[in-house]
Amino acid sequence: MNSKADWITLSELPQPCRVPVLYFPNATREGGNDGMIIAFHPGLADEWIGIFPFGNYSQDCPSVIFEMKDIDGLLVVSRGQGYEILRGSKLAFKQCPLFPILQTFDVDCGCRIVLVSHTSLMCYGNAGLQWSSGRVSFDSLEVNSVQSEAVLGRYWDFRSEDFTSFTININTGETQGALGEF
Repeated sequence: MNSKADWITLSELPQPCRVPVLYFPNATREGGNDGMIIAFHPGLADEWIGIFPFGNYSQDCPSVIFEMKDIDGLLVVSRGQGYEILRGSKLAFKQCPLFPILQTFDVDCGCRIVLVSHTSLMCYGNAGLQWSSGRVSFDSLEVNSVQSEAVLGRYWDFRSEDFTSFTININTGETQGALGEF
């Protein structure tokens, strides 16, 4: 359970289930796919359960929940597929545009999270999306380290047939060494 105790993850739906169950990404009550199950406001009158489908890209993709405290929201990453949701409303949500999410990095003791795909990165903070890198590589993006000031990595550049290093400022998203115009 989190610090506010207003959401918990469940391993399965309670039986019988006496609260609304919404299947994402469309927040419908009709059945959906298997995924991460989260109960919001457990034990309160406005309790509901969300099922966030797995990304179906790879079993190795991460599943994490990141709290965006300033906007009372969550970033749910369910086996590589991300969902942004505001806890106060079942219908205030959107799918994270980065897919598949292959890696996540906790920054600043949980104040930020960096998401990594094959070609680009995104950073979320307590107020939501902080920056999106755009395309850094054609493919095979590797993050070597995430520090308090920078993301350091490399990618295979088929034009030079060699690895190229990149650096992203963790605060601004400014990128150096990215693919650039081609």
